[in-house]
Formats: sequence, C-alpha cells, structure tokens
Amino acid sequence: MNFSSFFTKEFVMVLIEETKRLHISGVKQKEISKILGISKKTIYRYLRRTEPTYSSSKNRGSILDSYRNEIDQLFLKGTISKDILVHCRENGYIGCKSLIRMYLSNLKKLKTESNDKSIPSQRLIKREKNVQAISEKL
Repeated sequence: MNFSSFFTKEFVMVLIEETKRLHISGVKQKEISKILGISKKTIYRYLRRTEPTYSSSKNRGSILDSYRNEIDQLFLKGTISKDILVHCRENGYIGCKSLIRMYLSNLKKLKTESNDKSIPSQRLIKREKNVQAISEKL
C-alpha cells in the first residue's frame, strides 16, 4: 500500500529536512530509517534531493483554456459536442475529445442547476467578467 498520499507536503518537507540533518550529524541511513520509520530507499531519495519535489499544479493551465470562451458560446447556442470538437480542431485544438466532453458535461450540470435554461450559469458570467476586466487593462 502506498502511504505517500496520506502525507501532506509540509510533513514530507519536515521529513526531508530531518533526514538531511541526521545524516549531516553522522547518523547512518539504516539508523535514520529506524528513527523516522521510513524505508532506506526513501532515506536515500531524500538525501539525493536538492530541491522540493512538489510543484504548484494550480498554475499549470489546461490545453482547453484557450478554447473555453468559444466552447461556452457554442454551448449556449445549442451546438452539439461533436460540432464543438470539430470547431476546436479546426482552430488548432490537439487535445482529446473526452476533455471537451467532460467540460461540456460540467457546463450542462451548471446550466440545469439554474431554473431558466436561457440564463447562463454563474460560472460563465464570472468568466465573462474576468475576460472583460483583462481586456480593459490591456
């Protein structure tokens, strides 16, 4: 069983720092693994590590990001997912169709949550305001 998913980033960073501190003070890797309760292999990995392994995936965008506004507009017009995919591919989209279908599924859920089908969801309204704010700054 992989327990790494139970550890928080902060906890792992503390383990790495403690591993390095113990190693610098002369404690052998086998003893460090007994003290900290982690495997010798993990100790070895922590000692080799020079930079934190965690990166912020929140900053990483989606391949779909540059097409979201077009997809939103086509969706609100009632265009089916197959035609939306064709439109995106014509405009350079190289991602998979399942990504677009999942996005459209979420849009449908958001739209059905609102009582009136002609009213765009709050998420779409928020995105439109963000786009307007960015274009005003430019």
